[in-house]
Amino acid sequence: MDIKAITGCCFVLFLLIIVDVDGAWRISKEEDMELEKQLKILNKPAVKTIRTDSGQIFDCVDIHEQPSLDHPLLKNHKVQSAKLAANDKPIYGVTSILNVYKPTLLSPDQVSGSMIYLSTGFGDDSKSVVSVGWAVMPPVYRDNFTHLFAYWTADNSKTTGCYDILCPGFVQQSHEFALDSKSGDWYLRVNGASVGYWPKELFRGAFEVAKEVNWGGEIFSPRQPCPPMGSGHFESEGIGGACYISDMRYQTAAGGFFEDIDPELQALVDSPHCYNVSMPSYLSEIPGYTFLFGGPGGQC
Repeated sequence: MDIKAITGCCFVLFLLIIVDVDGAWRISKEEDMELEKQLKILNKPAVKTIRTDSGQIFDCVDIHEQPSLDHPLLKNHKVQSAKLAANDKPIYGVTSILNVYKPTLLSPDQVSGSMIYLSTGFGDDSKSVVSVGWAVMPPVYRDNFTHLFAYWTADNSKTTGCYDILCPGFVQQSHEFALDSKSGDWYLRVNGASVGYWPKELFRGAFEVAKEVNWGGEIFSPRQPCPPMGSGHFESEGIGGACYISDMRYQTAAGGFFEDIDPELQALVDSPHCYNVSMPSYLSEIPGYTFLFGGPGGQC
């Protein structure tokens, strides 16, 4: 077996893919579409309710009986991103450290977060996607806490995909992490612990390598002004001011080692007067290639 991975946080996130050898938001378009058709409360009875140290309450279901959900629509929202993209080589895994913040939203229907995103490529209406990161997302989680999220689709969100376990797909293995609610499988790890995986069957055997990788921040809002992204500070304010993603590495061969990314990435910024992003570089105080991103939002 060959292991393909993503890591990440000041909190370390891993998204792992295991395959046979033979074998923050302009939310990406598919995530944007998915938000419009999701969001409802669990329809499975809880077998246990737990309260975290921060006061969050989670209703737990049997790990073998994870629920399906429906969602009310979210309409007319504005999406913005500040991120970096790589699409010049096959990617079998990514590892990065995500700097985590709790941006203050201006209304309960806004979202702000940071993510790592892998897909089968640009402009394909049937493309498969897996994405992980952190977000303050009241429309989904019904609070203003920062949450780990995981997202997938197998057909550009036309008929498949969702966040976390809001629909059948992601198989949760860990009892240590709450996601509200072996070959070819994409695995998610956080700080070295296995959270779960997306089975290869979800992607009809068509997602054993990623052709597009994004790192960065995304927001959405149904109205102006738009909320902060990251720490709420521009990338020009540096470490201690701006949010960042560091130790950026990827796996470019099945079973290979994780090498530093090629720093010649594509910057994708929708509203530079609201949010921006730096190019990756080595910084003395942080491991590996690091880039900074974010901004205060406003009239975007």
